[in-house]
Amino acid sequence: MALYQYNGEHGKLVLQNLQLKVTPPNEFNDPFEMSPIVKCADPKAYAVGMAKKALLDPSFFDHHRTTFPDCATFTEFQTKYGHLLPHMVKTCVAAVPDLDSQLQEEVLDTLSRSTGVVCMTRNPNNLLMWAHYAAQHKGILIEFDEGNPLLDCPDLFDVEYSVDRASYDPTGNHAKDVETFAKRKSAEWDYEAEVRLIVQLDHTIKHTRPDGSIMYLLAIPPELVVSVTFGIRTSDALKKEINATLADAKFGHARIFQAIRSKMEFKLETERLK
Repeated sequence: MALYQYNGEHGKLVLQNLQLKVTPPNEFNDPFEMSPIVKCADPKAYAVGMAKKALLDPSFFDHHRTTFPDCATFTEFQTKYGHLLPHMVKTCVAAVPDLDSQLQEEVLDTLSRSTGVVCMTRNPNNLLMWAHYAAQHKGILIEFDEGNPLLDCPDLFDVEYSVDRASYDPTGNHAKDVETFAKRKSAEWDYEAEVRLIVQLDHTIKHTRPDGSIMYLLAIPPELVVSVTFGIRTSDALKKEINATLADAKFGHARIFQAIRSKMEFKLETERLK
């Protein structure tokens, strides 16, 4: 099957440098991106677990040793504070809603420090996407081979569109929950038919922009590129530059198309140029 990516003029760099942009989710244009509703399903069980860990796990005492100057050892700490377990549970239960709210505010930025996304689509001729992501039809559409090993992997998935936000229980199955809210977007975006490749930022090429921010790039093989389609307003200069790039032997398999307006309907058609 094929996947596609809409690009403005900068799409030529994807072909020239064989690199795809990897975007941390907090840089997306959707402010609800990877931001689930965080709610602990069983605050009391969570509080009991946290309180017991504090009283039974020596690492808690070691990490907070200065908070308990009257205790020289972990055994002394348990002897002196063990009777406070019910009070600690009660305090933790009361704090859970605030902890949920804080985590809900932080989860997007936390994920974005280590994880990025390559955005693609299964919808190759969408008028809105040509307008929004391909510089008002002045850019290009690049087709990728989904069967290529780079994309044929568990980290590639289709976005799920819903009127309901994803939920996240910090005490539950973290791996399953994270996958759920990484997939979930508002139903208002369903025209995008988005497909995502999750990439660890440690595995990317890092480029510093003039403003000091970091751009993350993923190296791709030339055989990943199946075709390039010019928009109905793509300039002759950009076409010439891209044609020159695709003339290289490593792109000998790649096809070139031109988007054209249908004479009868509100839709785009394509004609093959190469």
